[in-house]
Parts: sequence; C-alpha cells; structure tokens
Amino acid sequence: MSPQAPPPRKRRRLWLKLGLPLVLVVVLVGGFVVFLYGEAGGFRSAQEKDLNSGSATDPLEYGVNIAAGDTHQYATDVPGYTPGATPDAGQLAGVDPRQFYFAVLKRQGMVKVSEVIHASYLTEDLFRSTWPGGLVEHSVVDWQTRKFIKETQEVSSADGKLQHSETLRRCIEGNQEAQYTAADPAFGFPAKWETEPEDSHSCSRRMQPTWDVENVGTSDGVMPGGLTADELDRYLSYVDHVPGLLDVRKPTVFTGTDGKQYLRLDVRIVPQDGKVEDQDRQGVAFLNAGFAQTGKKPSDYPLIVGAGTNQGRHFQYYLDPQTLLPAYSAAVDTQPVKLDGTTDTGEDQNLVRTLYEYKYPHQLDPARTHSGGPTDVGYTAPPFPRPDLPDR
Repeated sequence: MSPQAPPPRKRRRLWLKLGLPLVLVVVLVGGFVVFLYGEAGGFRSAQEKDLNSGSATDPLEYGVNIAAGDTHQYATDVPGYTPGATPDAGQLAGVDPRQFYFAVLKRQGMVKVSEVIHASYLTEDLFRSTWPGGLVEHSVVDWQTRKFIKETQEVSSADGKLQHSETLRRCIEGNQEAQYTAADPAFGFPAKWETEPEDSHSCSRRMQPTWDVENVGTSDGVMPGGLTADELDRYLSYVDHVPGLLDVRKPTVFTGTDGKQYLRLDVRIVPQDGKVEDQDRQGVAFLNAGFAQTGKKPSDYPLIVGAGTNQGRHFQYYLDPQTLLPAYSAAVDTQPVKLDGTTDTGEDQNLVRTLYEYKYPHQLDPARTHSGGPTDVGYTAPPFPRPDLPDR
C-alpha cells in the first residue's frame, strides 16, 4: 500500500532559510547571562529528527506523522498468570490485558519457523455461507533462511464436514509449481502429480522484497516470526505509545469442541489520527511504522497486511494456555473512519475476513517442498463456531 503524502513543511524563518546552522538560547545563571549555541533542531529528540528523514524507520514513509517514543522492554511472562494446561479463570481476571497481549506477541515474534493455515473470505456473505471452508492457503516460513512452503487448495463444507478438493497446488524450487490431481475412477484417470513453470510469479516472488500481493499470508499481518527481543521491543513500543490504537479485552477461558481449553482474547486495532493530510484515520499504517522501528522495511521482511493503511483489524484469538501462543484466530478488516469518527462510505475497501490456524514446527517439512508427498493442506475445522466480528 502506498503511504499517504507527508504534510507540507511549515514555513521556516528567513534566517533559517539563509542556512545559519546555529540557534541561540539565552540562559540566566547566577545573575549572569549565558549564551548557548546549538545546531538547529539539535534540541529535538532523535525520534523527532527521524520524521521526514526518509530513513527506513521514518514513520512518514508509512503514512503517519507520529514519531517513535522511548523503547521499553516487554516481558514474555504475564504477572499473576501461571501457564498450564488447565487455565485459572481467577488468575486471568486479574491480569493486565495489554501486558498479556504484548507477552503473546513477543513470544510469537521470536519463533524461528512459523506456520499458518488460513482461509479468507472477501465478503460477509461468503464468510457466512462457506465457513469454515473456502480457498485455503498453507504457509510455512523459516525466517532465518527465508525458505518457505506455500500450498493452496479449495475446501468445501457440508453438514459440518470438510472436503478437500481434488487439486492441490504447491510451490517448489526453480520457480516451478507442482499440481496434484486425485484419481477419477469414473473415467479411469489415476492420481497424478504434474510440474510446470509458474506464470503468476506467486512462487518466485514469495519472500522477496516489495511484493505485497505475493507475500500476503506469510503471517497473520500483525506478527511474523524470526525477530529478536530488542527488535520486538522497538515494534511494540511504537504501537503501545499511540493512544487508542489497541483495544485489548481481558482474556477468558474457552472450551473448544475438541475438548481442549483455550484462552480467548479479543483485540481491536482502532484507526487513529495519523497527523497527515488525509480525511481518514490511520490503522494498518501504524503497524507498518511500528514494525519499521526494527530497522527492517515491512514490505521487505515481509510484514504484509492485506488491508488498506486506513483500515483497522478486529482479532479474536484462541491461545494455547501453556505456551501463550496463538492456536487459532479469526480476523476482519474494518471500515475506514473519517477524522470526525464517522464511517467513510466513499472508500471502496474489501472487508476481508480470515480464519487462521497456527503451528510452530522446528523446520520445514521436506515432503512439502517438492512434487509428491501429502496431497492436502492439512486443514481441519476450528474448534469454535463462526464468530460475529463487526467490521466497524
């Protein structure tokens, strides 16, 4: 997504235009007048100087005119909560929801290999009629080597049961794509694998810089893996210091249809005034600006959020109570909001809904990196009913 244009620079005084590099400060010390000279702008913080610098960490490069604040350290443990297979609802009631969420994100961001299986729904009607089936993508990324697995398959849902389609498509090395087609006994066709060059570049551009469309789905759009604790502190510090950006509700215990217990956590990314010349508040733009504080461009790493920069997102997470890592989540991209708080009905944005299943392997499964091997994406029905996620 292209960042919004930065606001016009304020008119500078003539003596600054003439290029004088110093500013004069008069200080009264012990009855004497002391003249202090400093470099113009030298009394601003380093973060304020970064605004409009064009650096990789400059928030204006991502469409918001709010400087980074101080970097704080975020813990991976939650004060007052002891992880375990049987979560204590009483303990959860006493935790700070934001602290809890940041602990979850920090744990998620430090995994070396991340795996998500996700189904996306372009409209609310599709979300209601095809849940939990749909076009499913299986994505695994080794964040150190940048090697990946990408497979896609249609999954249908009928009478509460899932059925994978007869065709599976998989990226393999050499800018090739392998396709599996199931046997067709009626016509006597055997099951087969075929390999062909991939013309859409969805494989060759995967995990390559700047390719937004091709990199959608490498993560859930909020937190990839492979980051250091320091990088995560910088990212989280930025989004934490933007007032109103994160609305985190208290986690609760949820028993899934699989008999397991999860921690359910509702989080909203709420668009706020980005202090730029735009009629809308900014949402995803703050995520991009925050991630950039790691020194990595979100489009290059990649951190890719399919929503527009002026949209927010509403997540409903289902967390493993022992690891505090997401096991599932459902998300919806929210409608753009004007600066006055009213919905921007003139903005034509997709309000995509996405179902994620997360896994945390130690390495890529070699059987899914070439032709042959598993013939489905490994998708199973989530252990919770279709959530009602408001898009505003």
